[in-house]
Amino acid sequence: MKLYTILMRNWAKRSIFLGLLLGVISISYGQSKVAVGILGVHHFHNPGADMFNIHQDDIKAPQRQKEVLELVGQLLEFQPTKVVIEKAYGDTIRQKRYLAFLDHLNEEELSANEIEQVGFRIAAKLYHKALYPFDYRQGMDLKELEKLAESDPKVGAKFQGMMQEVGGFIQGVNDTLQKSTMSDFLSYMNSQESVDLNHQLYLRMLQMTGGNSYGASQGVTEWYGRNIRMFYNLNRIADFDAEGERILIIVGQGHKAILQDLIEDAPYYEYIDILDYIDE
Repeated sequence: MKLYTILMRNWAKRSIFLGLLLGVISISYGQSKVAVGILGVHHFHNPGADMFNIHQDDIKAPQRQKEVLELVGQLLEFQPTKVVIEKAYGDTIRQKRYLAFLDHLNEEELSANEIEQVGFRIAAKLYHKALYPFDYRQGMDLKELEKLAESDPKVGAKFQGMMQEVGGFIQGVNDTLQKSTMSDFLSYMNSQESVDLNHQLYLRMLQMTGGNSYGASQGVTEWYGRNIRMFYNLNRIADFDAEGERILIIVGQGHKAILQDLIEDAPYYEYIDILDYIDE
């Protein structure tokens, strides 16, 4: 009986402590949440840097430029106070280019990169003095998965099947891009279905198990680690004391699932669905 009483008292104390802790968190963050929207994009300048790549036709062609300006106009409705870009945290090269762009606002000199085509234009129209890089550059090592696929026929078959399936899917995405305006295509890319499909690729890799090897877990761990560090850099950038802070992140669509989860779960952010602005 005494043991029961002691356990109940300890549980009650812990419950009270937990309640107080949650109350403090609510008070601390409840009144100053920073609004964050994520524009998941493909890379407009076709760098071929990803495992599977979407091929953008000439983004500087007159019709595409008209569509980019329409997209920028839609995103301006979000009224971001900061534009965050997929460049290494602390990078100054893109910032120098942005400041040079501000000097004369010659849009014809913008590179094909989505950071300049979209990010520079939005920031300049809102008189921002800077853009904010938040990336953490880290590769994704799939050597262990490749070794496992070579040594285990079942894993090899799964791996090849996945690669073929994803390759076919990307071809369909490329076909969709050729038929769509930039706003329509990015609405599709930022749909929850599309974001989830991309993220499921990494989860499917983790299903490829065999022997004593951890296979794809090394690469997927690095991928998650990169995104968590990007989120950490976002926290460095956000001004939690500024009333009305609104951050627009322009980032490769593959990053969106993890970043969205982190932002939605963080008590100090308010996640804003960017489709509210571009899916009209």
